[in-house]
Amino acid sequence: MPLLSISIDETVLSLRRDQLVAALPAIRDMLCTRLDVPQELSHLTIVSVIGADTQHKVNADMRVLKKDSRPRDLIDAVAGDLQQQLSRICDTPAAVRVAIMRPDEYLARR
Repeated sequence: MPLLSISIDETVLSLRRDQLVAALPAIRDMLCTRLDVPQELSHLTIVSVIGADTQHKVNADMRVLKKDSRPRDLIDAVAGDLQQQLSRICDTPAAVRVAIMRPDEYLARR
């Protein structure tokens, strides 16, 4: 954790692919440092999508395990920074959604 999936409209991705790929290590560093997560537990993806014209062209969906050292206001601040970074890189407003998951209800097999 965190798990981050960035869905980007194919028209934006075709213009900003190189910048996005180059930014992934810095985004991962920011998320893992601020959320106190080892990098090997993070997972980031970029997915090309076709969406309705009326919705954001860049949508980030992040999942984070709930932890006492990770209060909601910290997660909100990290989401805001992620939103600013993606908006700047893609040159279009980005939306960020975060699901805070309970550790006792989460299962991962690797």
